[in-house]
Amino acid sequence: MEIHVIENAVNSLEVGLDFYNKFLDNIDNLDISVSHFGNLKFTVVAIQNAVELLSKSILLDVNELIVFNLDIENDPVVCNMLRDQFYKKHKKANIAYNAVFSRNDYKTIEYSKCISLIMKIFNNKINQKNYNTLSLLGEYRNTLTHLGYASTFEWYKILIVLNETLKLILKFYIENINNFDRYFSNETIELIKVTLEKSDKILPDLWVASNDPILEDINSKLDNYFSNGINIDEIKQDKVYGFYESIIFKYKEDVNLKWIFKYSYLNEAIIITDENNRIVCFISLDDENLKYKKDDNNIPTELEKMDIYIPKKLLKYGQDIKYDIKSRNFASKIECEENANVGTLINMYLKNCS
Repeated sequence: MEIHVIENAVNSLEVGLDFYNKFLDNIDNLDISVSHFGNLKFTVVAIQNAVELLSKSILLDVNELIVFNLDIENDPVVCNMLRDQFYKKHKKANIAYNAVFSRNDYKTIEYSKCISLIMKIFNNKINQKNYNTLSLLGEYRNTLTHLGYASTFEWYKILIVLNETLKLILKFYIENINNFDRYFSNETIELIKVTLEKSDKILPDLWVASNDPILEDINSKLDNYFSNGINIDEIKQDKVYGFYESIIFKYKEDVNLKWIFKYSYLNEAIIITDENNRIVCFISLDDENLKYKKDDNNIPTELEKMDIYIPKKLLKYGQDIKYDIKSRNFASKIECEENANVGTLINMYLKNCS
């Protein structure tokens, strides 16, 4: 039997996609046993293994020596391979091939170093957010295989990381594998796209359901916020949860506005846009962004205040974009607390529009 790095990677990817689709096809299954969520576990394990192998495949093409932990001067076999490479004018010494078919105990670099090198070498294509996604994938893999996972409401985050990883495989890894069409069939590439479409349809509702109590608190806070300083003509609310979908209102005498509410699992935030799909503001669900009143037992009782982030320049909303909401270079911040006036937010939005 022979299986080489890229073939091994593609095999892991296909196995991961198979398990992922089994999980997604039964997303509403009330079975909380290991057998049901085991499909998600094996998805993470297989996809993470695929990323590691794809990373090593690309790094092998960059320079074989950065993939192995070698003591070259004390390894005559490697020295011989490098000498043959030089005299035969080959591009590679094929250390990886010999590592597979020899008894020498060649160790490759760990996953964390793999993705770090990928980010630093290909910093024109892989950014910090991409690296964070791959790093989280590794953390989930270690947790699921060595310990376990316990979360009633937040396991959807695993799906977000898986989806972002699959997008990276499409946009970066496949494009940077030499002769990729020899290894990635059209069926495999299409299966990645179909799987992403399936998961992307599920995630918004899953995210809202998982964050129902927090979103309810924020919506209640917005009720008070919008009751000061504007004349409301119409409010549309979600039929299931009663959350804001849109609001039409008049500000002062001559400003008529319609704002639309996007519930973004990717940004873990409510994003308010205008009717031209331009971003008005962000309300992050991050714990640090929401300040609760607490009872004598230190148990949260009521949302006291929250921060609202306004982009410093007018931006079009993109469903697949992850915004750097809390960056001072990206957004300004105002507090939404008791008796706060929505006029401040409106004026900042209108200034962006001017």
